[in-house]
Amino acid sequence: MAVACKKSMENWYCIYTKPGMEETVGRRLLDLPDIEIFQPKLRRRALHRGQVREKTEHLFPCYLFSRFLPSRYGHLITYTRGVRKILSDPAGRPCVVDEEIIAQIKSRLQDGYVRLEAAAFKTGQPVRIQAGPLAGFTGVFREVKARDRVLILLNALTYQARIEISKQYLAGL
Repeated sequence: MAVACKKSMENWYCIYTKPGMEETVGRRLLDLPDIEIFQPKLRRRALHRGQVREKTEHLFPCYLFSRFLPSRYGHLITYTRGVRKILSDPAGRPCVVDEEIIAQIKSRLQDGYVRLEAAAFKTGQPVRIQAGPLAGFTGVFREVKARDRVLILLNALTYQARIEISKQYLAGL
């Protein structure tokens, strides 16, 4: 589940936006033909002025996914108001987001929002991965905040070692 930077037809790409501009950029890009936008969002309960309220936030703040032809829309998207850049390799070729990453996020959608499972472990608790390709590895559990979700996304796009894994594969040590 990683990204290959290559030329291709319509693949998923990651667009980096200015803070708070994800919705605006998404609406602008949807006006273009043959472009698909995916902006995964979360619904969270948060305490606001002494009351618990539902809050909607982006799964990856300042990022959205889009499926398009880079040769046709790359320049136009790059210069769309609110866009900082399309994530690219050092040569400037847009990095393709693996379809499996998008499918994994979409598989967690419930009523239009990504459903994250409640943590069964405490922050700082040592854990061992029990199944999958990383079985046997150990690590330290910590809650994932919005900024960390972005780091996980960016690391997944550039083959880094930090991972997010389903807690069903973890066991306390």
